[in-house]
Amino acid sequence: MRRRKNTLIVVSALFALLLGLLFLLISMPAPEKDASLDMSSVSFENIVKVTEDKKIASVAVKNQKEDYEIKAESKDDKQVYAVAGWEEGKTSQSKAETLYDSLVNLKPTQKIDDASDLSAYGLDNPAAEVTVTFSNDEKLKLFLGSDAPLSKGAYVRVDGDEEVYLIDTTDKEIFLNEQEFYQEKEETPSTQAD
Repeated sequence: MRRRKNTLIVVSALFALLLGLLFLLISMPAPEKDASLDMSSVSFENIVKVTEDKKIASVAVKNQKEDYEIKAESKDDKQVYAVAGWEEGKTSQSKAETLYDSLVNLKPTQKIDDASDLSAYGLDNPAAEVTVTFSNDEKLKLFLGSDAPLSKGAYVRVDGDEEVYLIDTTDKEIFLNEQEFYQEKEETPSTQAD
């Protein structure tokens, strides 16, 4: 009986100690964040800068499957897209517009520090090279590398810039499509039941 009493006292003391420790932790202020690790305050500009005087005229894609170019022009106050070498009306306007929109909205999520070894990022043999030609004949070339570990994004580098950045993987994927992806699907006449 005396042994149970001592065990009960020890367990009660431990419980009170843990409860006190929990109360102490709850009442402590939260630790301050290290500003050098906080990526939420870092804001990047769009990689492809478009203005009224500088619009995208064409996008040439060279991926590991093939090369192709999609041109844009204004017709009747509308942007019309065409894959170079295809007949008019054969290019899916919505898919080509998605490609152009991806470029206009392409924004890094993170800058990679010490990116001197391009092979570590798949940029020595890029998954795709994208050349953007603007209406003022200026050109911008992007190199899309491998995907980053833990699905953090994909590596990208701008020609003439030594920096390597991360972009969303979905932004990279559209440039890995084959030319056929942009072909307008022919509508087949539906058969009606008699």
